[in-house]
Amino acid sequence: MICHQLVSRHALFGPRQARTVCGALPRGSCRPPRGPRNRTAAGHPRQGRPGTPACRGRRSPWCDVTDRLRTAGHDVHPVTLTNLGERAHLGGVDTGLDTHITDIVNVILHEDLRDVVLVGHSYAGTVLPGLADRVLATRVYVDSAPTADGESHFGIHPAEAIEGMAGHVREHGDGWRLPAPDFAEMAAHPGGEGLTGEQCRLIQPRTSDHPFATVTEPLALTGSDTSEHRRIVITCNAFRGLAEAGIGRYQQAAAALEMHHLTTGHWPMFTAPQELADLLNSAAKA
Repeated sequence: MICHQLVSRHALFGPRQARTVCGALPRGSCRPPRGPRNRTAAGHPRQGRPGTPACRGRRSPWCDVTDRLRTAGHDVHPVTLTNLGERAHLGGVDTGLDTHITDIVNVILHEDLRDVVLVGHSYAGTVLPGLADRVLATRVYVDSAPTADGESHFGIHPAEAIEGMAGHVREHGDGWRLPAPDFAEMAAHPGGEGLTGEQCRLIQPRTSDHPFATVTEPLALTGSDTSEHRRIVITCNAFRGLAEAGIGRYQQAAAALEMHHLTTGHWPMFTAPQELADLLNSAAKA
């Protein structure tokens, strides 16, 4: 399932003086530039504040998680990707996967973050691997699995299903926007376990159409990632269902990566914020 709602945000986090959490900047925040930074040839900051990225979205769908992480002493930077949330007016037909990867890279560079933990939910399973050859960081996948080099986010779907979605985009999304789902009935949806009707009513007016190119554009890596940093998957019911259905991306992640389990639906930032925060806190401190 793709993150095409207000929840389409990512954040970085980590303990202050140790790691920072990084993602889209909080709404309305603006900070002056800090001056030149010392970076490696690959563009990674050598000096600066520690950091971690995660997904977020009421104030933000992630606020109940990020508040807990900040209370635990982490520096958290929720990231809103281009064309989503309060940035829905930015970008356009040319917004692609690389745009969203660059959104997060720029937060890390301009906030001068280091020792970063990247956290991504759902569609971010394609965004975070795209950072592997640009940012050396622990990556935490929340109810998502890493997309392989050369694959698109929608690569798990049969061609006829993708064409059906493309037709929906042409008819209802001006040829480039995937219309947001109707959250009014999400609590009754298989992925909506744990959501209340009130939460769905809060989410609905904050949803955004998703730029279709970001989910159909193949991931292109340089091959420079050494994979020495931790890759963690926090699974919810949706992940386990896809793995049990034989979807390769999810089966491979379950077999190869560090796994932690939450018994809840696809939106743990709403339905299990304390449990999710505890797992992210542990990931940042390790």
